[in-house]
Amino acid sequence: MTKQNRMAIFDPSMKGSIHLEKKEGIAKICFGHPQGNSVPPELLDQLTSLLVQAENDTQVRVVILASKGEGAFCAGASLHALKDVKTLEQGTAFFMGFARLINTIRKMTKFVIARVHGRVVGGGVGLVAACDYAFAIEKAAIKLSELSIGIGPYVIEPAVSRKIGVTAFTQLSLDSKTWKSASWATEKGLYSHLSNDTEALDAALNEKAMLFASYAPEACKALRKLHWKDTDHWEELLPKNAEILLKILLNHFEFMTKKVRVTKQFTFETGHALYGYDGLCKNVHGHSYKLDVTVIGSPIEDNTHVKNGMVIDFSDLKKIVKQEVVNPFDHATVLNVSSPHKAIAEEMESRGHKIVKVNYQPTSEMMI
Repeated sequence: MTKQNRMAIFDPSMKGSIHLEKKEGIAKICFGHPQGNSVPPELLDQLTSLLVQAENDTQVRVVILASKGEGAFCAGASLHALKDVKTLEQGTAFFMGFARLINTIRKMTKFVIARVHGRVVGGGVGLVAACDYAFAIEKAAIKLSELSIGIGPYVIEPAVSRKIGVTAFTQLSLDSKTWKSASWATEKGLYSHLSNDTEALDAALNEKAMLFASYAPEACKALRKLHWKDTDHWEELLPKNAEILLKILLNHFEFMTKKVRVTKQFTFETGHALYGYDGLCKNVHGHSYKLDVTVIGSPIEDNTHVKNGMVIDFSDLKKIVKQEVVNPFDHATVLNVSSPHKAIAEEMESRGHKIVKVNYQPTSEMMI
């Protein structure tokens, strides 16, 4: 890769990165963030800027959107950045990022292909939906989790509903705590092609990208305009939806300030192995985990109640967390049975070892 064909952007304060590289008429934009490839406002703006750069580059015929690592493809908006939103101005900057990004993709004349190598959450689903074609692997499950944290996927709704239909969007947005499989996403039209692994994904994606790049630019421009017909009003619609989300969020913050937070820390030991990883963690090994559980609510104000003055009895909280998390995972080995580690899990289980079988790469991020 020559120097002029690669541009990197890195902001140490947000610890995320993004770069664009060009080869044979194809621009590949790859972003990364340590929090599950989430996209805080700064990274959203940089992604939008690089899309505009690719659109204006006459040497570029096709754009590929990808993210770094082997975990999640995109965890959507950064919850860490979301916690810092306290004013109307901060909220506007936060939520308008996705509106600008989707509208930028919508108005492009070049086909945009998504390379989805892992799970997709929230705004990440909107990003994939805005792309013209999406290649994914079988572990690339999706979830719209917004409702479960007190908000909703208002900004990305037009893009997602356009891609998978209103009925599927309704189901996805209401099942805010449930993962939908990559097969489900393919059946509904979010993904265009599903592969068993990243090697097969890249082979199929590169072949399709080269094919798209060989088409006449004017024909692609006209066809893309046809694909996106009746969406010009999104220029006003998405910002309005962002305002709805902002008002709900600010009301939520006002509500939360009247509540009391009670936090208890739990510790446990758990082993795992990461199939296909290129480091030492591909081997079976263990970690000491610390889990902070916070309960938010108003203290009971009833002199006749045995829990008077409490948000929750710590003994009850301890019982719940031990039953749901600590007891199942403590001194257990977590293995992905959707990978060849299934044989290892079955062998260890047959010899009396405590095994937790999951259908995802058991990193700390994915175990949450």
